[in-house]
Amino acid sequence: EKYKYSQIKISRMIKVVVFDWNGTIIADTEAVREADNFLIKKFGGRTPSYYEYISTQSDSSIGFYLHYGCKEKKLVSNIQLAGELQHNFYEKRAAKCRSRKGAKELLKWINKMNVESIILSNHTKDSINLHLKRLTLNEYVSHVFAHNLKEGFLKPHNKLKKLKHFMKLHKVNQNEVAVIGDSPEEIYAGNKLGMYTIAITGGCHSKHKLKKAKPNKIVGNLKECIKILKKI
Repeated sequence: EKYKYSQIKISRMIKVVVFDWNGTIIADTEAVREADNFLIKKFGGRTPSYYEYISTQSDSSIGFYLHYGCKEKKLVSNIQLAGELQHNFYEKRAAKCRSRKGAKELLKWINKMNVESIILSNHTKDSINLHLKRLTLNEYVSHVFAHNLKEGFLKPHNKLKKLKHFMKLHKVNQNEVAVIGDSPEEIYAGNKLGMYTIAITGGCHSKHKLKKAKPNKIVGNLKECIKILKKI
C-alpha cells in the first residue's frame, strides 16, 4: 500500500507526522503503569513509585522488569503468558482513557493541511485501532505501524529500523518527516535520521530523560505542536 503525500508550504515541506501511541495520543500513562506494576508483582518484583517509574522506564524492554526484581528465568520462559497478563490488565484500565489534550485538534489540523499522520508503536495494532475508533480519531490516521504480539513490549524495540523501512518504502526523505512522542526511543530514532522531533511530557518518561534525548522541541500539550509545525 502506497500513500500520496501533498506538500504544504513550510520550510521543511513536511509530508508526514509520525506519532507514538501510548502516552502521546492516548492519555493512558496510569493504565500502562498499573499494568506494569501488576506484571512486576506477578513475577516476584517490587513495584516502583511513580517518580521511580518515569525515571527508569526503559526502551530495553525486559530490562525494566528485571531492574525491579522480576525473576529473569521465570519471566523469559513465560514471556507469552506475561504478555497476555499485562495486556489484559492494561485493556481493562485503558477502556475509558481519553485522548491527550489537544490530540484531536492537532490531528484535524494536520489532516486539513493535507499532511499524513501515522502511528509507530510497540503496542498492538488491534488495540490501537480499537481505541482510535472509540476516540473517533481513526479518520485522521493513515496507517498504524505496530504488531499483534501481546508480549511484544517485552521484546527488543527498534523504531529506528521501522522508520528507515517506512522512508524507503514510501520514498519520503528525512526533511519531510516530523516525529512526536513521549519517550526517548522515537526521539533518538528521529534525530538519528535527521527528522524534526518533538517530545511531549506527561507520559511514561520523565522530562529529564526527554531532554537527554535532545528533541528539537519539548511540549506539554499537543496543541502546542500546531504552532511549531507552522514554523519549521
